[in-house]
Amino acid sequence: MLQNYKKGEVPKLCTAEEIIALTEYSTIESINRAKEIYNKTIENGKGEADKLWIFLTALSNIYDAGRTKGIREERLKRRV
Repeated sequence: MLQNYKKGEVPKLCTAEEIIALTEYSTIESINRAKEIYNKTIENGKGEADKLWIFLTALSNIYDAGRTKGIREERLKRRV
């Protein structure tokens, strides 16, 4: 269970291949949300010398946002 992980350790619950296979289910709404998170990360990273680091941070933020959304949806289901 997730309780067994230390802070900062994120269990790998899906592979990159699985995510790519789900691409056809992307919506304009989810793409726009990802773009919003990306743009905010880029804005916050101005002045950073390493552009790759900023880009990967943006990807990580988008991934974490999706993971958090999924966790919240599951918690809401349990309450109902």
